Amino acid sequence: MTRRFGTAILSPVVLLEEAATVSWLRTFASRVGGLFHKFSRESDLTLELREHIKLLTEENLRRGLAPDEARHAALRAFGGVEQVKETYRDLRSLPFAETLLEDVRCAVRSLRRNPAFTAVAGLTLALAMGANTAIFSYADLTLTRPVALPGLDRLISVVERRPPSHDDEPISAANYLDLAACRSVEHLDAYQPWKTTTREQSEPVEIHGVRATGQFFETVGVKPAIGRAWLPDEQEPGRERVVVLSDGFWRRRFGADRAVLGQTLQLDEQSYTIIGVMPASYKFPLGEQSFWTPLSLSAAEKKSTWRRACVRHRPAARRGGS
Repeated sequence: MTRRFGTAILSPVVLLEEAATVSWLRTFASRVGGLFHKFSRESDLTLELREHIKLLTEENLRRGLAPDEARHAALRAFGGVEQVKETYRDLRSLPFAETLLEDVRCAVRSLRRNPAFTAVAGLTLALAMGANTAIFSYADLTLTRPVALPGLDRLISVVERRPPSHDDEPISAANYLDLAACRSVEHLDAYQPWKTTTREQSEPVEIHGVRATGQFFETVGVKPAIGRAWLPDEQEPGRERVVVLSDGFWRRRFGADRAVLGQTLQLDEQSYTIIGVMPASYKFPLGEQSFWTPLSLSAAEKKSTWRRACVRHRPAARRGGS
C-alpha cells in the first residue's frame, strides 16, 4: 500500500531508498541533530503518520466502506505504527549515543536522589584515580625514563643480595676488586651515601650527600656545569676536603651565585672548598643529594670496606662478558 506526502502517494520502501541516497556526511549531520531535536521530530513524525492514516481512511471511504471499517482497513494497510516509528528513529539519530544519553540521565537522577551515596562514590573514584596517576607517574619515571645519563645502556649500578633478606647491599671489597680486573669494564667507581650536618645561620642542618672515588663523574658521563670535578690526588687522605654542589643546594644555599667557587662549606664541622656545581638534571645516585665529595680510603680500607659501585662497560663489551 502507498502513503501520501502532500499530493504525491509514495510507499515506505521508496522513502527509505531515497533516504539511503543522501550523502553520508549529510546523513551523519542529520543524525547528530536528531539527538538534540528529539521531541520536536517525534511530534512531527506523529502528525505525519496521523495524516497518512487519515488519507488512507478517506480513500477507503470513497470506495464505500463504513467509517470504522475504513479506518481499520487503513491501519491494516499501513502496517504497525510503532514499528514504523522505531524504524524512523533508528534512521534519524545515533541509537548507541541516544541509549548512552538515556543511561547517563538515569544515573544522574539516581545519584541526585541519594546524595550520601553520591559523595562516597565520588570520593572513591577520586582516590582511585589519584592513586593510579601516582603509580603510573612513578612507573614512567623509574621504568621508562630512569636517571638521565649519557650512555645509560653501558652503565650498571652494582649491589649484592645476601640471604636471608635478599635486600640490595653494598658489595664486598673482594668482589669490587674482581670487577676492577674485568676486561669489559671501562670505568669502575665506588660511592657511599653520607648523611651529615652543615650550618645555616649558625644552626646545624642535616643534609644528604655522596662520597665517591676519583673518576666517579667520568664514569657516569656528566661534568659539572660550573667549575670542575675533583682531581685524582684530591681523594688522597688529608687532601679530600673539596666538594661539588648539586644545582638545587647551590640555588637554595648560595642564591645561584656563580662566584661560589673557592668558598667553603662546613660538613661535620670540617671546611670543604667548593670546586664545582652539577647540572640541574643530574640526580645520580640518591636522587636529591646536596653534594659530592671524594671518597678517601686507605690501603687497608680498600681491601676491607663494603661499598656501592657503578660500572661503565666498554662500548664493544656484551653483558655477561668478562
